[in-house]
Amino acid sequence: MSNPGETKATIMKAMRHWENHTCLSFVEREPQHKSYIIFTVKPCGCCSYVGRRSEDEPQAISIGKNCDKKGIVIHELGHVIGFWHEHTRPDRDDHVEILLENVVEGQDFNFKKMDSGEVNSLREPYDYSSIMHYAKGTFAKANKDETIRPKACCPRPPIGQRIQLSPGDVRQTNKLYGCPSCGRTLMEPSGTFASPQMSWVIHNSHDYNTASVPDIDFNSPEILTDPASFYHPLTQELPTAHRLSGMVGDHQGLMISDDSRWAKFASITAKLHDQNTGNSESAAPSSLELASTGPLFCQWRIIGAMGERIHLNFTYLDIFQQHDDLKSVGGGGGLALSRGPSQLACTNDYVEIRDGYYSGSPLIGRYCGKTLPPMIISTKSRLWVEYRRSSGSLSTGFVAEYQAVCGGEVIQEEGIITSPSYPEFYKPNKECIWKIVVPTGFSVALTFQSFDIEKHDNCVYDYLEIRDGLSESSPVLKKLCGSNLPTPIKSTNNMMYIKFVSDSSVEKQGFTAEFQKEFDECKTNKHGCSHICVNTLGSYRCQCEIGYELHPDGKRCEDACGGVINAANGTIQTPGFPAEYPPNKNCIWKIVAAPKSTIFLNFTHFDLEGKNVRSLWPYLHISSRGFTDPFITISTDQWQ
Repeated sequence: MSNPGETKATIMKAMRHWENHTCLSFVEREPQHKSYIIFTVKPCGCCSYVGRRSEDEPQAISIGKNCDKKGIVIHELGHVIGFWHEHTRPDRDDHVEILLENVVEGQDFNFKKMDSGEVNSLREPYDYSSIMHYAKGTFAKANKDETIRPKACCPRPPIGQRIQLSPGDVRQTNKLYGCPSCGRTLMEPSGTFASPQMSWVIHNSHDYNTASVPDIDFNSPEILTDPASFYHPLTQELPTAHRLSGMVGDHQGLMISDDSRWAKFASITAKLHDQNTGNSESAAPSSLELASTGPLFCQWRIIGAMGERIHLNFTYLDIFQQHDDLKSVGGGGGLALSRGPSQLACTNDYVEIRDGYYSGSPLIGRYCGKTLPPMIISTKSRLWVEYRRSSGSLSTGFVAEYQAVCGGEVIQEEGIITSPSYPEFYKPNKECIWKIVVPTGFSVALTFQSFDIEKHDNCVYDYLEIRDGLSESSPVLKKLCGSNLPTPIKSTNNMMYIKFVSDSSVEKQGFTAEFQKEFDECKTNKHGCSHICVNTLGSYRCQCEIGYELHPDGKRCEDACGGVINAANGTIQTPGFPAEYPPNKNCIWKIVAAPKSTIFLNFTHFDLEGKNVRSLWPYLHISSRGFTDPFITISTDQWQ
């Protein structure tokens, strides 16, 4: 990978694309994860196994040369998710012609047709626009331009796009993973979302007054391109067991149900209770509220950039509760999960918030009733919201607003922070302040993985400022901008203040950095170094004084050639002289004379191997002040 930082950003963008259109989530590996993806470079170039290979081992995706493009990574992730190439479907011969005579020798296996025991397309039609489809000239011989020819005509449909998931890709993924019929992944910096009954509020900009809602054809299963729309899961068509294994190489719609349980929209008004004033005002209900009392199950996944926190605020709540006499418990607001001798609270109908990326993340609260919950703040960059309505319920659900907030106080031993919206470009006029605190006795070490902030000689436009403490007045360690990857930065105590600022003009990709607690092992007597201890991030190394060399154990120093000479006169010579000098020696003599004295060096013998190229052959370097201020460098050629 030519630029690891840019490649990582591209991979993250591809993952976000899958998340934005399906119910899948890609998360950083945690210690308990035994099965995970490793992005690497293999001889196959762009390649991946199909599906999960093992439940307790990692598997690789190769992103080789010229593969680090968003569309290509989306394609390779498709294999991991469980999809073979579209042109290898069992029914492919009805839709494309494979021109094997035009295929480069040794690549025929990429065009092998799979059988129905290997591929289940979940009743989805053949998809020429799938991101999993090869282009017409993939693996073509030098004098040929087609290896795959669509049978549909005329004109023939384009194939092999590497831009985005097709509607068919989205439908098939949601079927394969049994995604809920409503909800979505929310990745914008802020927004509003609601239960299906209240979705009209969002589209009418929170105008709770009378609204006219258009008629909709419920017999149309068309998938809409609007990411806020719903998708029809067709749960009766969930796949039967089928094999997902093998390596492959490469160079939401309207909710539909039974007509008897649905009716069309109409221009109609209903009463909504104002949660803040207690007043009722005329409002338009949604299709689900009016037409169905069937069960609902929805999930929303809210994702911020690493280091951001999610602020969630409910502005409307109307969820059926089993008993009116139950008291609120927990964080105040709503009717949180509670269990009495003969009572169940928020058991069948509720909205549930979890602090993380999935249904097993720590529970923040489960709410029902009509009282608004307090503002909810995540501890990391993701929130999970699940809504259930039981059959027969007439409750209207909820409306909630969220915002991804950068900065904040971070008290933990290690973590990652990024500029807002990373890996996308940061927004204008942003200010983010992180106050990082690690355990007492440690310092904070900050290491950058990528960095691209608007450049200026004095960093007065967009910049990242790091201070040695927790306040705006703490000493400045660095003020950074530009595109050069900064060297690691370390505080002198257990606190670090990090401030990111963007102005109103140029936007860049920003940065991603890892912080960790750092202990200076050299401050203790346990490092074991004979001479000099040099602290490094997460570790240390030993060095020796002039005239000594480091033992293979990495700690002890032994006598060697070189040293400090204070005598008025003397002799220096190569190791073993007059015998041949040994290989791999680095001898440094430091000759020190009294002030205002002159040192004369007279050679009586000189025989070094090689040419006048310091990095390749033995040489003798003589300097009047130090190695970085050379006076003369000589080799055998010069002596002769």
